[in-house]
Amino acid sequence: MQAIISLALSFLVFTFGSLLVAIQIASGQLTPRIIATTLLRDNVIRFTVGLFIFTLLFVIGAISRVNSSAPAAIVWISAALGVLSLAAFLYLIDHSARLLRPISIIHSVAEQGFTVIESVYPERWRESVGPCRCEMFPERRMRSSYTPAHQTSFLLWT
Repeated sequence: MQAIISLALSFLVFTFGSLLVAIQIASGQLTPRIIATTLLRDNVIRFTVGLFIFTLLFVIGAISRVNSSAPAAIVWISAALGVLSLAAFLYLIDHSARLLRPISIIHSVAEQGFTVIESVYPERWRESVGPCRCEMFPERRMRSSYTPAHQTSFLLWT
């Protein structure tokens, strides 16, 4: 159980440290509004940090309440949380790398902008602009892997 505590604490320290560095680097290239909407409101980051904190607190609570040896169920739950934290940590690293790509940031800002425009002008938007090409061709939506420049036409209209 001590190993799971050190695992969860290491994940928390590395996650917060790398997020601070990412925000620091992004602040030199992007506006604070984009940083807040892209990095700080991302649900994957929130979930993984919450999982790390829950794992840490669960294991610390289990150790403090058990005097000599822990029940088997607590040990198995702690081990499962440790493995789940490891998988979430690996996914978080991959997700953060994809999140900070310029095309991903432009895509998320464009989606939020289109949502605001459509909520303010619902009828005029559909009549004058028409459906978005990404809605007409769902297979051409932005993928998480590399796509050539001619396939990232999510801003084009028909």
